[in-house]
Amino acid sequence: MKLMGLDVTGWHDVAARDWDIDAPDDRLPTFKTIDGGAGSVSVRDGTQRWLGGPQAALAPHGLGQGWGDLGGNDRRIQIADCYAALVGGRECVREAYAAGIESLTRHADEAVLNVADTPDYDEAARSRIITASRGKLRRIRLLWRPVALCLEALRTGLIGGEDVGSWFGFLIHSGDGFEFQRLRLREDSDHLGHYAPEREQYGVTFRTPLGLASLTSRLNDEIIRANPVLKEKSFGKIELAPRILGGRIAAGTRSVVRHDNRSWIEIRAPECPALPEGDELRILLSEALVKRGSISKLFFASPIAPDLAEKIVASLLPVQPECIRMHWESLAAGALQAGRIIEKGLPHYFDRLTPISLAVFQGDEPIFTDLLKGNATLPANKEYVSPPYRDLEWPRGKKEVEFNVLKADTEVRRWVVSVETPPATEMPVELIFRQTPGQSWAKLHLASEEWDVLQRSPVALDWEALHPSDESKDDVLKRLRKPPPTIPMRIVEPPTLEFWTGNRRYAGLRQVMGAQRFDLAAFAKLLPRSMRMRPEEERPAVRMWTIGTDGAFPDGLSETDISSFDRIARSLEAALASAIRARRPRPNNDELKALTWMFVRCPDGVQTAIVEALEADLKGHGHPLLAPPRARTVLLQGAGRAVTGVDRIRRVLRVLTAVEPFGTRKANNNTFSSLAMLLARRPEAPMALDPVSVGKIAAVVSAELSGLAQNRGTKGFQNRFKNALSALAGLFRYREVEPYALLRGTDQAATKLWDDLTLIRETLIARAANISQSETKIDLVGELIRHLEGRGDPNVLIRIEYSEESLEEDEEGE
Repeated sequence: MKLMGLDVTGWHDVAARDWDIDAPDDRLPTFKTIDGGAGSVSVRDGTQRWLGGPQAALAPHGLGQGWGDLGGNDRRIQIADCYAALVGGRECVREAYAAGIESLTRHADEAVLNVADTPDYDEAARSRIITASRGKLRRIRLLWRPVALCLEALRTGLIGGEDVGSWFGFLIHSGDGFEFQRLRLREDSDHLGHYAPEREQYGVTFRTPLGLASLTSRLNDEIIRANPVLKEKSFGKIELAPRILGGRIAAGTRSVVRHDNRSWIEIRAPECPALPEGDELRILLSEALVKRGSISKLFFASPIAPDLAEKIVASLLPVQPECIRMHWESLAAGALQAGRIIEKGLPHYFDRLTPISLAVFQGDEPIFTDLLKGNATLPANKEYVSPPYRDLEWPRGKKEVEFNVLKADTEVRRWVVSVETPPATEMPVELIFRQTPGQSWAKLHLASEEWDVLQRSPVALDWEALHPSDESKDDVLKRLRKPPPTIPMRIVEPPTLEFWTGNRRYAGLRQVMGAQRFDLAAFAKLLPRSMRMRPEEERPAVRMWTIGTDGAFPDGLSETDISSFDRIARSLEAALASAIRARRPRPNNDELKALTWMFVRCPDGVQTAIVEALEADLKGHGHPLLAPPRARTVLLQGAGRAVTGVDRIRRVLRVLTAVEPFGTRKANNNTFSSLAMLLARRPEAPMALDPVSVGKIAAVVSAELSGLAQNRGTKGFQNRFKNALSALAGLFRYREVEPYALLRGTDQAATKLWDDLTLIRETLIARAANISQSETKIDLVGELIRHLEGRGDPNVLIRIEYSEESLEEDEEGE
């Protein structure tokens, strides 16, 4: 296989291969090193392609004035800058980095690319590096840079079998300073005589003024000081510093630089400045060895000139007497050696995977359980697959479940899994963890042997789409100790075009609106129509209206239809507003009925007038909207359908709860119909509630249900029972504001309600023979009891709404 080892960071890029381009199947006796240059760049040519390697460094692209369009700064990118942005997740031209890789891997099939062994190079950074590097390669693997040095030390005899169990340090020069890692030599128990390093955790970065970026910056200043003419803006980029620092250009050497478009000038390479003095690096290394443990030998690699590198080695001898400088090319050679070891099916190093834990319940107590089942080291060329974690259930009726995943005991990520069709009962699910050390993301797969939804299509965790949570491990466990109870999903019923177009049996709204003489009574009569769409593909039945309960028009309406409808709504609003101002009641409720059957499309002014009329009625005062026959019924039910806004809903709820046992007026079906519609349908209803109103509604509804359970002969029993159930179920939506509201044992009103509902359920069971659809009613009351305990079906409102056969709207008198 045409394999290459790579180290490409932009400071001094190198590659290694052990095959000849003309005879790729023959191994060379020694590794061949490909030099990518010091301070490497990528350039964009006239065809917009990015090119890298030594040829790019010599090209004029991006060198400023005098080169026409090719001189623009955007045509030349430093690989070091591009690589740093890639690792840090910042915006960068990934194609520029890919060009640097491609320039060193021509004719290769696969490559092993080194990356720093520090926390900055987490799964996200490694994933970005793999994506940007792959290019034309069939495959690219990542390798920790200290492992590459260790493998090359093994190959060249600097480390041998007699060193098994010994710890070695690896210090690698980088832009910020130095990368330090500590590895232990291990013999593979499955392949005696094969030795490989063992890694425990991320290494560390020593940030010092000796970093390559800092040294290069100082040298740039020296170049300008030695050649004052360079201060003129007409000169392009001067890229001598990395080559001087690497010992490729000697002091005093003359180099030619283009000056505008007129001439060339010579500049002189200055002396490389002395390394910054100080004990900082020695102190940092000493502290790391105290914290992480001692080492037998320290191996050091740097792209700077040998004499400068030896000075750094000498400064470290008081801390580590045996300090060995390795050639920079050893990094690429070690990467190639790793690839050849993997080819043989042997481990190139051993690693401890980053611990991954899942928040689960052990009895009633939440804990994070280890998905790796131990902290043993693993061969890094093998994918680890955990035993399935099976102590999990997907709750019935839930389309969405949240998992809390802990990485490395410090980083929490919240994984939300969604399905289109929730299970009808609790379903056992299992979680499997997979990861190959040192590569990209770990993989979590959620599957089920019994639930066909996850059996057919297991769900894979997309780590890249998840961001670490602000919560700590302890925060998550604290939150889970009191799991948020179920919140019912509100009811949203759609419109249907059929009520606008009509059919053979009835006229459509479009026909009535287009008549030469507008018939208000006919218009008002058409709006309340509804039809039940039968369930299909496991979806529940749904009721459809002329206007959707959220105010939606059906698809397929023309602009003319909508314009005509809005014009009629405005004229009806104007008629009511005029009557209210003049204190001259309308002869009937037709305008008000029509406007409230538009649901939330009812104009704001009319909604406010409805609320004011109900408040006036409660106080015994007059109001023009109260004058027509059956006005109170129309107002109560119209308020449930049409009133929006937190303040208006709150005022309506005060009126609806001003009944026995809190007032002198008796509640009737209109009371509970209005409560049910507001609490079950309006998105802002939970914000209109507070502990006092919640307690009042619970008491009023509980009294209604208790009375109905005792007296099957109550007029309108079916509707009243359903409306009371729906109002009570809608009350649990208060948990959208207060997540732990209405929980038995922690809330006095909830505890009393639980007692009341338990008695009601027992009464229904005892009288089941005389009650229509008693099993359904008993089950739904039981569902509300479960909600008071914090569990229950989030679809309960929908189940209640469609638990009975379709019934006509019961606008009963008082």
